[in-house]
Formats: sequence, structure tokens, C-alpha cells
Amino acid sequence: MTNGPRTDGFGAQYAALVSVYAFCRATPRPFCGTPWTAMEHRANASLLWSLVGAAALGPRASALSEPGGPFHARLGSKLAPGVVAAVRGAYYGAPKPPLQWYSPGAVHVAVHVRRGDICTRVQGQIHHCTDGRFSSNGVAARCALRAAQRLGAGDSFFRGTTGSSGARPTLQAHNFSGGEGSPFRAPAAANTGSSRARPTPQIHIFSEGEPSDFGPLGRIPGFQSHFHLNAPLHETFHHMVSAQALVLARSSLSDMAALLSDGLLLSPEDTPGGGQIHYMHGHKEVSSC
Repeated sequence: MTNGPRTDGFGAQYAALVSVYAFCRATPRPFCGTPWTAMEHRANASLLWSLVGAAALGPRASALSEPGGPFHARLGSKLAPGVVAAVRGAYYGAPKPPLQWYSPGAVHVAVHVRRGDICTRVQGQIHHCTDGRFSSNGVAARCALRAAQRLGAGDSFFRGTTGSSGARPTLQAHNFSGGEGSPFRAPAAANTGSSRARPTPQIHIFSEGEPSDFGPLGRIPGFQSHFHLNAPLHETFHHMVSAQALVLARSSLSDMAALLSDGLLLSPEDTPGGGQIHYMHGHKEVSSC
């Protein structure tokens, strides 16, 4: 069974790939991958196929492979642990772009704001956004502030659990080539309990449009906002995955970043469970904001 072919966006195609792979493992039956060739939003489909390490999930499909698109509906509320491990292993085992927008030693909040494919523009201004998938700038700013406040307090951005001594483990983010131990580690003060001040979290907004479209997201009290708009999708996605906190949009792109993230996950309170395809990160806690 294979995942393709499709022509919709990256998040939707990645979710479909994982869905069919999960179904094949549960059935069981062999999974064969159909590389992405066409994708909405002018995305580089072949580059994104390589980014997620999809070739590691199974051999390439042939003309005789059975398309498996409809089977994603049978997966239930969350992915099996073996599927999660395989998908994450494939992703982190593939080459990655450098995290050029993140400062080493700092902590980062990634805020995904869905705009480009759900909003229309008239004379350079946002005119209308599709109901059901839209969250306001005010809601996104509130979530960004709550995430930054939690990171500033040293809360929940350390991988693992608190040990018997009560000490929090060091954050172990993945480096650019997919291994463990990137330079993005938790500050010493958070690890040791010393009085040295923690760095102020940096807020990064990932979306499409112009900075003027985002109002309060550029004026979050006590924090500096960095806009990454209309950027290459492979860089946007890897930065979302690699942040110590991720604010989800109502989007399958957010869902897939949440699946791969080791950080704190937050979602607007009007989007229970976060994103659109909840079972992609059903094994994780998503806090309401």
C-alpha cells in the first residue's frame, strides 16, 4: 500500500503519508512510499520529501501498489508508539537546514498563524478569512505571551520527566543533521537552580503576508517578536519543530510539527486538542491558551 499521489499542501500530504504508514503497520501489510511531486503553495515537494526522511519508512512504490488514502480514518485517537518512533526517527535521520533564525543559548516560542491559504487580500490588505480555520491576531498574541511566560519561568520545555532528586534534565534538541545534542540547550540557571537570570524567550511568528497584518503579535509586552513571513517552507517547518514551545494553528502543518516537537505545545482554547488532525499528536499534552 502507498500514500500517493496527492496535490494538496505539505501538512496534508505529510499527514496522509503517516496515516497510511500507520495503517500498514497495524494491518499488517507492507508500506511503499510514493514521493511527492506536486504540492500547493508553490512548495518544493521533492525537497520536503527529503526533509522528513520519508524514504526511510519503506521502499518506493510501484505501479502495482494500492493507494491507501481512505484508510487514515480508521486510525483512532492517536498513533501507535512504534509509528511515532519510526516517523520521528525518519525525520531526525535526514539532513536539515540550519536554524538560522534562532540564537544559540536562547529559548524560542514558535507561533504558527494560518493566513495565506484562508485569507483573501484586496489592495494589499486582508479582506476576508475563511471561518472555521481562522484564529485572530489577539488570540495568537495571547497564546504567544502565555508560552513565553511559561518558558521564562523554566516550565515544561525540558525533555523527559523530573527525576527523584527534583532536578530537571537538560534540553536535548536535535542538531541540524538529525542527531542529538544541538547547541540549543536549557540555560544553566534552569538546570542548577542558581540565581542567574534565565534568558528572555524570543517569539517567532511563522505565516504569510506582511508584518502590518498581524497587529498585536508585533507588540507583545515584555517580549520581542520576530516575523518569518513567506519564507521557504522547509525552513519554516524545521524551526517550528525545533522551538522550545509551539503555538498551533488550525492546520495540518501545525499537527505534523507537534508530532515531531519535543517542546511545550499550546493551542487556542477555541481549537480543542490543537490543529486539525488531532491523532497525529494525540499521545502528547496540548495546553489550552
